[in-house]
This record gives sequence, C-alpha cells and structure tokens, in this order.
Amino acid sequence: MSNILVNVEGWTYHWKDNETMTWNETRKWCLTEYTDIVMVHNENVTYFLKNNLKEKSSSPYYWIGLRKIKETWTWAANGQSVNYENWAPNEPNNNKANENCVELYTSTNNKGKWNDDSCKNKKHPVCYKGKKIFH
Repeated sequence: MSNILVNVEGWTYHWKDNETMTWNETRKWCLTEYTDIVMVHNENVTYFLKNNLKEKSSSPYYWIGLRKIKETWTWAANGQSVNYENWAPNEPNNNKANENCVELYTSTNNKGKWNDDSCKNKKHPVCYKGKKIFH
C-alpha cells in the first residue's frame, strides 16, 4: 500500500515509506501503478515532498526521476534535461564513478536536497499521477 497526497499543481503523489526499491524497480512500479517516477521540477514540488515524506532513520532517502544519460541529467518522464536543480552541497559528485540516479534526502540537515547515487541501491519510491482533464 502507498501513501497519497493530492493536488500539488494538479498532480497526485504516491510513495512507499515501508519499502525500498532500486531506481529501475521504482520506475517500473510507478509506470505500472501511476504515471511515472516523480519529477521535482520546481520549488512547489520540493516544498511539498520535503514536508510530507517521512524521515526514516533506516533509510531517509527517496528516488526521484532524474538520471544521468550521456553526462546530462535528464528527467525519465519526459526526456528533458533538468532546468530546476536542488542539489545538496558538493553534489552531484559521482563519488563511486557510477552514480547515475538521484535520491531526495528527507534527513533534517539536507531535507529536500538531491544527491547522486548508484541506481542499484535501494530507496523509497515516489511516483506521480497526471491530472485528468474533463471537458
């Protein structure tokens, strides 16, 4: 079961704070159950996520839909390069030479900030669902 909060700029956000997945597992779950892995494309989404995602002492990290493709940080959902950034200090650093995916911190020191990490590590998933337009 996932948590849900509704209507940030017309989107709903869904996450699991009791389960962790790799970045690819997160993307697959998001595409199957919702629209896609979350895009943090502005300060409103950052504010919402940092104030609603739980800080977990065992794993205070959540995957977002940003990944590095040919040395360019790209949103998985639309293939566009990033134009809003919220990196933690000294990030991205590609510390282990294979940090091609991005996590969102929920710890108090860097809450809401981004860090590059290996896509194979397990984090909590966050997805979004697109708004429906009725005529």
